[in-house]
Parts: sequence; structure tokens; C-alpha cells
Amino acid sequence: MNGKGAVVGGIYPCVGLQAQQSGVPKYAAGTVTVLRGHVHFRHRGGQSNPVFPRRLSARVTLRRDESYHFLLPPGHYVLKETSLHSDVEPWTSVVVVQGATKHVNIPNICM
Repeated sequence: MNGKGAVVGGIYPCVGLQAQQSGVPKYAAGTVTVLRGHVHFRHRGGQSNPVFPRRLSARVTLRRDESYHFLLPPGHYVLKETSLHSDVEPWTSVVVVQGATKHVNIPNICM
């Protein structure tokens, strides 16, 4: 792995009541962006909004039922998903360790 760690996973689909039906995809389509650093929160007027790191490490666009596989140097990262079907950008944080593989799925927020 050349001093890197692997992060693999997918984007959870927004299935709602369809979860009981067969044929529901395991992963949704979308674009996953990997940002290096931590999410900070800005508090204003009783609301807390995430502020994402700006340092881009990787990006991949996935079709339905595809998963991502990133090889990244050790450190803290934010995996952020963007989709044409929503104005919400779900995200999750991950710590990459040299030589280790992390399985991380990005949550989906149905709107």
C-alpha cells in the first residue's frame, strides 16, 4: 500500500418505505469527495452548520450499487456525497491508518 490506508464503502440509498420491497439497491449513485481535515461547526442564531475542510484529496462518481475505494495517506478525512437528486450533502468522518482498510458507508439524508 506504500504507506497508505484504504477506505472502501458506498452511499446508503434513501429508500424510506421501499426498504421492505425486494430489488432496492444496496448503494445509491452519487459523487463522493474526499476532503483532508476535520469538520468544524459554526454556531449562529441557535443553529449549528458544518464547515468542511477545503483540501481536496480525491473524488469519484459512482453509479447505482457501485462502491468507492480510496488509497489515502494516514490522517483525518471527510467523505462528502453530492447528488443531483438532493440539496443535502451527507458526510462522514474517517481516520485513515497506514496499512489498514476502513469500511465506511456515507449516510443518506432523505429530503
